[in-house]
Amino acid sequence: MVNNSSMNILTNTSNSTSTNIYSVIINVPFLGYYSLLMVIIGTVFNLLTFIVLCQPAFRDTKVRPTLHYMRALALIDLINVYGWNLDNYLQIVHGFTLNDSYTVASCKFFTFLNYVTLHISGWLRIFICFDRYLCLSRVQPNTWFNRSKSVLIIIFGTTIFFMLFNLHLLIFVCYRDDNGQIVRSSKLYPLYPIYNQINLVLYNGIPLFFMVLFNSMSIYHLIRLRYATIVQNSRIRHRA
Repeated sequence: MVNNSSMNILTNTSNSTSTNIYSVIINVPFLGYYSLLMVIIGTVFNLLTFIVLCQPAFRDTKVRPTLHYMRALALIDLINVYGWNLDNYLQIVHGFTLNDSYTVASCKFFTFLNYVTLHISGWLRIFICFDRYLCLSRVQPNTWFNRSKSVLIIIFGTTIFFMLFNLHLLIFVCYRDDNGQIVRSSKLYPLYPIYNQINLVLYNGIPLFFMVLFNSMSIYHLIRLRYATIVQNSRIRHRA
C-alpha cells in the first residue's frame, strides 16, 4: 500500500509539474498575441455573419428555420470569443485576467459565462447537423424540429438548461482567501480538474459524436440521391 507521505510527494510533484508547464506558457508572448488575434478575427467574422443573416434575403425564417440556429450561434460565439482567449492574452502579456482581477462578483460572472456559452455553442451545432439530416432524409421534411417556432423553443430550452446546469458557478465558485486574493474554486467541493473534464465531455465529446453521426448520415443520403438521379437519367436517355 502507498502511505500518506508517498501520496503527498506524488501530489506535490504533480502540482509542481503543472506549475512549471503553466510558467512556460506564460513566458511565451506569442501565445498571448495569438489569443488576441483569435479575439479580433472571431469578432469581425461573427459580426459579419450575424449582419448578413439579418439581411432581407434571409428574413423568411418560416421557409428556412435553420437561420435561427445560425444567428444564435453567431451571437453565442461572439460572446464566447471574449472568454478564455481574452483572458489568455491579458494573463500572458499584461499579467492579469478579467476573471479574478477585480471582484468576487466579476469572477463568478465571467466563469459562469465562459462555460455557458461553450456548452450552448456545442449543442446548437448538434441541432444544426440534425436539421440538415432531416431535410436530406425526408421527402417532406416538415417535422416538429423543422418549424420556425420549434427551433426557437429548442434554442431557448438549450440556453435555459445550460444556465441552470452551470448555476452553481454563480453561487459557490470564487471567493477571497485569507490573503485577500480571489480564488477561482469552491470551498464546498473540488471544482478543478473535475469540471474541466465535464466541460470536455459536454462541449467536445458529445457534440463531436453527434455531429459526426448526423453528418455521416447526411452524406449517405446525398450519395443515395446522386445514385438515384444518375440511374433515373440513364433510363430516360435509354428510352429516348
